[in-house]
Amino acid sequence: MRSPRTRHRWIGAAAFLLFGCDEHVGCEPVLRGEAQQLEFDDQTLVVDAADRMHDARAVVEGSRFCPQLACVEDVPGCTIDDDGTRLSEQDVRACYESTIAGPVTQDGDCVVADAPGELDWTLAVRDCDARARGYEPAAERLRLPIVEAAALQPWLQSTGDGFAVRELVAKDGGELPTEPQLAAGETAYVLADATVHFSVVLAHPMSERPGAWNPPAWSVSGTDDDGSDVPVAFDAWGVVALALPSGTAVELTLRRDAVELPIGRVEAVDAADIASLEVVAGFVPDDEAPDGHRMPIGARAIARTADDRVVFGLPVEWSVTKGALPLWRDDQLQWDLDFTALEDRDGRGCHEPPDERTTYEAEVVATWQTLEASAELEWTEEKVDEGFLAEVAEWFKGDDWDAAETCEGPGFPDEGCGCNSDNRRGMPLLALALVALTLRRRRSS
Repeated sequence: MRSPRTRHRWIGAAAFLLFGCDEHVGCEPVLRGEAQQLEFDDQTLVVDAADRMHDARAVVEGSRFCPQLACVEDVPGCTIDDDGTRLSEQDVRACYESTIAGPVTQDGDCVVADAPGELDWTLAVRDCDARARGYEPAAERLRLPIVEAAALQPWLQSTGDGFAVRELVAKDGGELPTEPQLAAGETAYVLADATVHFSVVLAHPMSERPGAWNPPAWSVSGTDDDGSDVPVAFDAWGVVALALPSGTAVELTLRRDAVELPIGRVEAVDAADIASLEVVAGFVPDDEAPDGHRMPIGARAIARTADDRVVFGLPVEWSVTKGALPLWRDDQLQWDLDFTALEDRDGRGCHEPPDERTTYEAEVVATWQTLEASAELEWTEEKVDEGFLAEVAEWFKGDDWDAAETCEGPGFPDEGCGCNSDNRRGMPLLALALVALTLRRRRSS
């Protein structure tokens, strides 16, 4: 029997190793080489809306790529104990001879993309102490395109939308609605006098997906319609924060050295002009589940004016009127109050993993001033019986684990779910493991 501390490390490693987790739901991003031998864990580059690089992306020229190398756990000899501990980076690097080619320079363990072209990193196996202890590495290669900074096409995306589009599906298992999301070139409308956050996303005409960049090397400035400067905050994740008085607008510009790129326009909307609310929830995708999804992960309150302009930044009040769900907010995340997570940072929910296939129902409600909207949520969970997840489920059902502290709602009825509002022990990290497992199924199909 593992001690609670040991089991905690083991469960965390298990969820981590089921790749596919998003940076902002508790898992670290992992970029792997083409041969699936090594992981290149970089914590400097940002991709999409405030995320890390999970797979190969174009790198913006002038950016630094500073990965820590790790062996992939499936390679024989990579893990060195029952807790899933892997060889140290020093041990792994000692087993490879690195050659880095392309328009780049090396700065310690970092690679700097100096000009457009391609970073080509090859790693040939050589003798090392870890091989004598059973490690069986094979050759590895990582290639990343490098794109010209001056050709970038920046645009704004709500950070909450960015996460949802990457990882979640709608209630029918299909894509989340695109109409409420910002697109390149669109004006972003925000509630007047509210602080609103947007991620800067860098598109490039030579790349299908947004590029990877180092936001701290750039700056963002704002100018109103009279040409006066407007205060704009800009953080290391590439997130802009601004609050606009009623009747004002700002044009945002991204700068680095001689490169100057227009981002887009943001306009303030008076509270009196907000005409309606709509709640949309996002679910864990699973092609094998009813309706193509599992549990809900988050919800957004979509505000519109009478002429159908979507407005961001309303400080809605969230509540649960049926079932039980966590309503989780985290000041460290750049999600505004019109978004809420329906699990906490550790993936905890408000019911135990079921002993049999079970369908749950809940209702989440958003309220702002005299407006109110709700979404009926329904999802099915299977009995967990896939390898180590069975042990995960049993552990999380133990008396020493509680439901998420942010659980709200009247609770689930006793019939048909094996839980009630008085006994809602949670499942920290189990949900993340299930997210990763379903994503792995989708990506391998």
